[in-house]
Amino acid sequence: MHQRQDLLEHLRQVMQLVDRAAPWADSMKSAQKAYVAAVPEPPRIKLKRLFVACFKLIPWTYLASSIIMLIAYLRYLYANPQIHSSDIPWHTIHVPAIVSAIVIAALWWSLMYFVAYPLAAAKVERENNKRRAHNDSVWSDYEEPAIAELSKVHNEYMERFSHWFPEDYLYPNAADTLYKYVRQGRTYTLQEALNLYEQERHQLWVRLSMEEQARETRIHNAIVEDMMDKQLYEQRRANVLLSGILVATTATAVAASAPRYHYHYHY
Repeated sequence: MHQRQDLLEHLRQVMQLVDRAAPWADSMKSAQKAYVAAVPEPPRIKLKRLFVACFKLIPWTYLASSIIMLIAYLRYLYANPQIHSSDIPWHTIHVPAIVSAIVIAALWWSLMYFVAYPLAAAKVERENNKRRAHNDSVWSDYEEPAIAELSKVHNEYMERFSHWFPEDYLYPNAADTLYKYVRQGRTYTLQEALNLYEQERHQLWVRLSMEEQARETRIHNAIVEDMMDKQLYEQRRANVLLSGILVATTATAVAASAPRYHYHYHY
């Protein structure tokens, strides 16, 4: 009896230790979920690809510039009807078009290399700084205190309970269940309580597995029955159609084999 009371007292102290650590463990889990990942940096612009894109841009800008120059010449002719179309230097359209195409392509290249990419990189850096500050606040407000308290709990466990209580059962459900076994008189030693706990946990796992298997079997049987009902319905429908065809064929054959009488009328 005295040994049982001592075991109950020790298990109660273990329960208190576990209950003290549980909120900090939950806080640590919440903190780990609250962390946000860094935004990946924008891909660096390769000069070779940028030059290729620039040269691909030149024909389109040349075409657009040529169309604009052509429209400008036509509007000039329309506004000045006294000028003949042969007086317009049509052959010079491609010169300003080429120049403008090269200028536009160069401006686009400079914009992409010196403006667009630095702005994108700066935006990513600002966002990462915000996320880094958020992660630092999560660490300082939640995870760091939780780690400190859990370290204290672990040190206390190592000093007071590690020589007789297994660390694998240092969580609320196990500690409460082991204490309940001894308090209810189902076991009288820690070894018996641990064996009973493992036995009941195994039985629970087996029961849940059987229930899951039974549920899957019911679902499978329901699917099979539904498929069989559909097949039976289709078969009955086909039989009805076949019976109708046979009846119609028989009636046609009977009508065709019946004797025909020809009546001759004399006037």
